[in-house]
Amino acid sequence: MKWKNTSIIIGVATGVYLFMKYLFPVLSPFFIGWILALIVYPIGEKLSRLTVSQKVHLTRERAGGVVILLFAGLAIFLLWEAMETCANRVPGWLSCLPDLKDEMNYFLANCCDHLEKITGILSEDSQGFVVKQMTAAEEAFLQGGGLEFWGQAVDSVKKCIVFFGGAFLSVLSSILFLRDLDEFREKLQGYSLYVRIHNVCIELWSKAKKYILAQLRIMGIIGLLCLGGFYLLHVKHFILWGIGLGLLDALPLIGTGTVLIPWSVLEFFQGNTAVGAGLLALYLVTSLARQFLEPKLVGESLGIYPIFVLLTIYLGVYLYGGLGFLLGPVSALLIWGIIKEWDLLSLRKI
Repeated sequence: MKWKNTSIIIGVATGVYLFMKYLFPVLSPFFIGWILALIVYPIGEKLSRLTVSQKVHLTRERAGGVVILLFAGLAIFLLWEAMETCANRVPGWLSCLPDLKDEMNYFLANCCDHLEKITGILSEDSQGFVVKQMTAAEEAFLQGGGLEFWGQAVDSVKKCIVFFGGAFLSVLSSILFLRDLDEFREKLQGYSLYVRIHNVCIELWSKAKKYILAQLRIMGIIGLLCLGGFYLLHVKHFILWGIGLGLLDALPLIGTGTVLIPWSVLEFFQGNTAVGAGLLALYLVTSLARQFLEPKLVGESLGIYPIFVLLTIYLGVYLYGGLGFLLGPVSALLIWGIIKEWDLLSLRKI
């Protein structure tokens, strides 16, 4: 019955893809609400046992609902403060545009001067070429790109409305789930399909936690290496740069090279050979560190080869788009969990 198992596995993979592609984006607020309810459930249980809670008849459901609303209010407050801070700083940023333009002109002239020493191309010619291209790009934007920009702005507003609507629905659904969580569990426990899906979700969550912890370790080591490298190179704000590149290195298919390589090239063009060589060496060190650490940490935590993780990320981005770097590995783990739970790799009859 090998062909039958193979057909079922293909069907499972297709079903997971269709679910993650079309149903998950629609139902994601309810999934987030369910997860929030599961997280808050033990907190509400502990709060309801307090003497004060018993005196005011604060049940587990009400305590959990209060916790969810407090976290939601805190998130809204922090978001509002961030938006207000940015709005207050915009006038200051705009006032710095003339100075920034002068700095950019000085930087461009400096780069072109060193390019002349290396290639023999006159600094005036290369600088005029760059300015001409920038002027052409600006004219193209003003002629036709402006309408496209406003169209993108409208789309961004729509996405913001959808995001905040989804967030509100997640909070509301989590409170409703928390209210009837025990009853849901009791009724669903009678279905074998639910038990198997529950086992798959537990396995998926366990793998996800191990993967996140492994990536956090790698990110911390890369961040420390960058911090030390920037300190030796006398880079201003080396702590912020180290933390920033540590976070950037954790993003799939990006890494520290997206910053360090262009940065080193610019330093070479400006004549800062030592700094450019140091940045290039730092990139090599961080890349080698990740190549050494990832097979060890990720392989030990998940029991799979890192190349398969990279493959799932690539396929996820190709199939799902921007969020594919997250949905790809999740889909792969979900497919593998279903295959293991239903024992689809065995040759016995199903």
